[in-house]
Amino acid sequence: MGILRKPGFWIVAFLIFLAACGGEKQVKPGPFCGAWKMIRGTYKGPNFSVQSTEENRICYKVISLDHFAVVEMFKDNPDSMLFTAVGHYQYDDSTYTENYEATNVPFQVGKKNVFRYRLENNRWYLDMKTEDMELHEVWERIQ
Repeated sequence: MGILRKPGFWIVAFLIFLAACGGEKQVKPGPFCGAWKMIRGTYKGPNFSVQSTEENRICYKVISLDHFAVVEMFKDNPDSMLFTAVGHYQYDDSTYTENYEATNVPFQVGKKNVFRYRLENNRWYLDMKTEDMELHEVWERIQ
């Protein structure tokens, strides 16, 4: 098992990221800065359809001025580490783009995902459609 597949590595990386959130830059924080918890997600593809809620999946995203970290695992199996990633992001009025610098899914390193988004109060709605999948997630700000 490589270091990137060990849950302990990602927990430490996530905590280091939390400590650095905001950094030394004198830039006004964007609308995403802070910590988020996914409360529901729907994922559909040619051969699958999955619905997740905070009841069966643990998923947190922490965002600084220009970087993000995300950790996802099944609640009943903390060793599952479904998805973990860190990288930088950009956004405009309608799209939020994550650029993966490290992840437990090796083929994702160096790739990016472009989401359509909207913010309403403490809720963040993300949608993405590719050839292989359609994704709809709802996140809630926790910090």
